[in-house]
Amino acid sequence: HGNCLVPSRYQPNPELGVWVGTQRTQYRLYLKARESGQQLTGATAMNEQRIQQLEELGFLWALRGQEGSRKELVTYPGIPYNIDVSTSEQD
Repeated sequence: HGNCLVPSRYQPNPELGVWVGTQRTQYRLYLKARESGQQLTGATAMNEQRIQQLEELGFLWALRGQEGSRKELVTYPGIPYNIDVSTSEQD
């Protein structure tokens, strides 16, 4: 559909939904680790490069308050974001 508004439970492509959910979980773990001064390790650990690449694609780290096709972006303190989210009711 040309956007990154993919919920974790995405009926048309469940595998994509799982992958998106994993990225969002890894991002939350990354933020918690960064706040506490810890470092994440492992093949699936989120890092600055992956965050930048996903944000350049317009990836949304959280979708909340779904009302029809309208989504609310949840942001995290200290993490810059620059994303253009349409307020149109059409996807």
